[in-house]
Amino acid sequence: MPHATAVHPNSTLTPTGRLQMVDRHIDDGLPIAHVAREFRVSWDTVSKWVTRYRDHGEAGLVDHPSTPRHSPTATRESVVERIEALRRQLKWSARRIHLHLITGGIDPLPQ
Repeated sequence: MPHATAVHPNSTLTPTGRLQMVDRHIDDGLPIAHVAREFRVSWDTVSKWVTRYRDHGEAGLVDHPSTPRHSPTATRESVVERIEALRRQLKWSARRIHLHLITGGIDPLPQ
């Protein structure tokens, strides 16, 4: 379960507002299109939060992180650290670092 406390900067509604929106549809029986107009959001937005509420209760109304849970093609941390060191210490360009890495050049930085 996500434990985000801050509202996403692009969110139109807070979790409390989302609950009010969901209640207008579920408890008051208003059609999704009517609720969407009332809250000035799209039909898809209302539908998404209603579905999440039905699946997870109020916990489903918090923002989900946009970062992937797993990234199998991510650059290894050791390579990222090497790139950052080359940029900071030698002020190398991205092109020069790339060339250095693909040619397997001698490491210019002391260990």
